[in-house]
Amino acid sequence: MKRKLVGRILVAFTLTVCGVNAFAVSLGTDITYFDNRVGNTANATYNDWWNGGTPDPRVNVGLAVGEDQETEPSTQIGQLWDLEGMYLSSTGILSLVGGYNFATGVTSGGVNYNTGDIFIDINPTFAPTNTGGSTEPPNTAGAGYDFVIDISPASDPGLPATYSVYAISGLTVGSGLIGATDFPQSNPWRFDNNYQAGQGQSITLLSSGNLFSMTTYASDAALGVGWNSGYLPTGGTHYVLGGFDLSTFITNAPFYIHYTMECGNDVFTGLVVPEP
Repeated sequence: MKRKLVGRILVAFTLTVCGVNAFAVSLGTDITYFDNRVGNTANATYNDWWNGGTPDPRVNVGLAVGEDQETEPSTQIGQLWDLEGMYLSSTGILSLVGGYNFATGVTSGGVNYNTGDIFIDINPTFAPTNTGGSTEPPNTAGAGYDFVIDISPASDPGLPATYSVYAISGLTVGSGLIGATDFPQSNPWRFDNNYQAGQGQSITLLSSGNLFSMTTYASDAALGVGWNSGYLPTGGTHYVLGGFDLSTFITNAPFYIHYTMECGNDVFTGLVVPEP
């Protein structure tokens, strides 16, 4: 698996619901943003395994699909790798949706690629746009994150598992953070919870033993996460990894959320901007 450097794009939303789309499943507000990477035979750096479907109202006019049915350019394609959406409820509960099996991971070439951790950056320094670009620089070092939700293995889909929340500072890939095995552009993949903070670094355990769970939806209709326009995620079985309480992060500061799996084959992000 090989890919070129990928830019990531984010979108802000206010926690006071104003003109927010209604959902069939109570996951909350969509905080992901389409990165404008779609099937495009005119550009060899884009994968083109998605070839049509119901327009996604989140994306720009003329582009029919968002993160659904889209992995990053030049990566291994298919629903098994597809990370599709982040959702935040009105009470601050984060859910991740995708065709990727967050509990068991995906096996390819005899290697199993497991789920990663969730990273949070308070007051991110980039300026997200909705025009297919962002001033967020590629960050292969994985630096700049203030918190991490350290996910324990969820070996049985649907069964509750635990996570811990750490405040972190000064960590980089190779020095407290673990990089994606195949695509370093997706870094970081995981927090090293056995790492001892060095000079200029800090790691503080804030909470531990919190519960999360994963739910499997055998069909798109069963999931039903969509918009009034009729858009629904497509491509077969979907999984929802949910129950992560971010309510303590929802203050007056915006925060950025990052997630990828072990190989880094797909990545999705979100940006939360509370209303003043």
